[in-house]
This record gives sequence, C-alpha cells and structure tokens, in this order.
Amino acid sequence: MKGVKQLVNELMLKRAVNGNPEAFEQLVTPLEKKIWRLCFHMMGNLHDAEEALQTTMVKAWEKIGSFRGEASFETWLYRIGINSCTDLLRRIDREQKRVALQESDVSEDNLGHQKEDSVTPETQIIRKEEMETVQAALDRLSSEQRVSLILYAVEDKSYQEISEETEVSVGTVKSRIARAREKMREYVLGQ
Repeated sequence: MKGVKQLVNELMLKRAVNGNPEAFEQLVTPLEKKIWRLCFHMMGNLHDAEEALQTTMVKAWEKIGSFRGEASFETWLYRIGINSCTDLLRRIDREQKRVALQESDVSEDNLGHQKEDSVTPETQIIRKEEMETVQAALDRLSSEQRVSLILYAVEDKSYQEISEETEVSVGTVKSRIARAREKMREYVLGQ
C-alpha cells in the first residue's frame, strides 16, 4: 500500500507533467540542495555550480511534459543535472573553468559540514591545500569518472542508482569509480 507522501508526490508529478508550475516547484524544492551539491562537485566553484543548477531547473521545467516515469523523478532530475554540468564543462576553457577553492568562496556550511569553533590558521591552510589537491585531482578525471565518483563518494548513491542516473551498466559504473580512485591516488601521491 502506498504511503500518503508517495501519493502526494505522484499527484504533484502528474500536475507538473500537465504544466502546473506550483506542483513542479513542490517536486524540485526538496531535491534542490542535492542537485546543487552535485553541480558544485562537478563544476568545482560556486559560480559555475549556480549556472549549472539554474540550467538544470530550466531544462527540467521545459522537459517535464515528456517525463515518462521510466525512472524516479529524482533520478530523472539528477540525469538532467549531470548533463547540464557536462555541457557547461565542455563550453568552459579548462584554465578558466576551475578556480582555486578558497574558504572565502565556499564556507563549510555550503558543503553540508558544521564549522568548528576552534580552527587554527594552520588547520585552515592545511584544509585549503587538501581541498585544492582533491579538486585538482578531480579536474584530471574524465567527466564520466568524475560524475560516477561524486555520486558514489559524495552523494552516497549505490552502484545501481548511479547506473540508472548515468544510463550505463553497473559494471561500467564500478569500472569508472575504480579508475577514478586510481587516477586520484596517483595524482595525490605523485605530488
């Protein structure tokens, strides 16, 4: 038996598919933070993440009428987010697309972490350097590897969920994640 929340979501989805903007808003609002995190990790900076998020929401609204329900709405929205980020990454010159991750640009609150009250300047410098190293290692991955690794390690998605969202087999997802980890390990240890 379906729960009340699931019935409400199905009703909202039906209304959204039929062009109701309020219903669409109710569907995407609970998912917006997740999609933003995906965009941020894929793009590497706030400005490009915001652009990718806006593009995702516009595309989702434009395409909602063609939603067929072959996957969950969340999976469908993630797929649009992945495609929006990938398209934006292709448009942006590699040197211009990535800016150094600075604490002034991204507070830990934006990343979903709680700030510590007693952070020393040395700790801040170490964290900044670590974040820059991780971002540089992510930059070296193909977009397919980056998406798979981010969905797995950051968004805590299962191999099956990643497979559905990226429209590739589970085996391909596992392979991409393994290769991404190895490339990142090589980069970090090679520095």
